[in-house]
Amino acid sequence: LGGKDRFASPACTRRQAEQQASNGARFSYTPQVVVDGADRKDWPGITAFTQRHATAAAVALTLVRHGVHVTATIATAPTAPKRLAAYWAVTEQDHVTSVQAGENNGATLQHDYVVRDYRTVAPWPAQAGVEQTLAYDFAGAADAAHPRALNLVVVDAGNGRPVQAVKLGC
Repeated sequence: LGGKDRFASPACTRRQAEQQASNGARFSYTPQVVVDGADRKDWPGITAFTQRHATAAAVALTLVRHGVHVTATIATAPTAPKRLAAYWAVTEQDHVTSVQAGENNGATLQHDYVVRDYRTVAPWPAQAGVEQTLAYDFAGAADAAHPRALNLVVVDAGNGRPVQAVKLGC
């Protein structure tokens, strides 16, 4: 409200629309936390959440980086959904915006986990004991003022809900 989101992108807008459709939410907003397909306005933070909701993973993820090239290996357990899909997201920390209009006029906002690159991976059939390999190549130079991480999220291709995720500091 009152200004353009300088971090907005068509890919992220599509992702929010997909999340909204899969979780039945009436609307999307930023920042929004969606856990297991449900909007979490009461988000306690990752540490408190994982302590209460830890479960065995249906897939195991391994990331290996060689320069700008990252390879992911996905090992599927028998409990995994029948079809999986994924997305890569490069996130950055420590961005600051001085708001000049709207409901936050005059405020200085801190932005962490800003998605700077978002790439989808097409669905594939999941088979226990069969590994899937994915690749990601970094484009553009990193900015030392804004630390980056590469995130890979594997989802159930049927409903879009996350199955497993991994983060690699860059």
